[in-house]
Amino acid sequence: MKKTLIAALLGLMVSPLALADNAPATQSQTPATPSTSVAKKAMAHKAVTKPTMHKHKMHAESHKLVSEIQSQLHRLGYKVGKIDGFNGKRTRAAVRQFQKDHHHKVTGKINTQLLAQLKAAK
Repeated sequence: MKKTLIAALLGLMVSPLALADNAPATQSQTPATPSTSVAKKAMAHKAVTKPTMHKHKMHAESHKLVSEIQSQLHRLGYKVGKIDGFNGKRTRAAVRQFQKDHHHKVTGKINTQLLAQLKAAK
């Protein structure tokens, strides 16, 4: 099945028998040479992959939310390290400690609900 799909993407004229692993090769089963445009399209399709995102990259909104949460945690005396907008291990530990200290469900998640809880805390 995969071989048939690959052959179709490359624009090859191949019979299903030629794609079988144990099938004997004959002249009628020799694939035609793909045209240049078809080959380029197949290669371009192969090159298109899902971009990988670095674990520290995030949207500006998320970066701002983390910075605000870090500031609030710092205001309350929790050690978050540098207020840089990144949800690093110190920030995550401070969030969990805050949640534990204030009898909230300990999730360690950064969200707007947490920010509201931090702003309301004294």
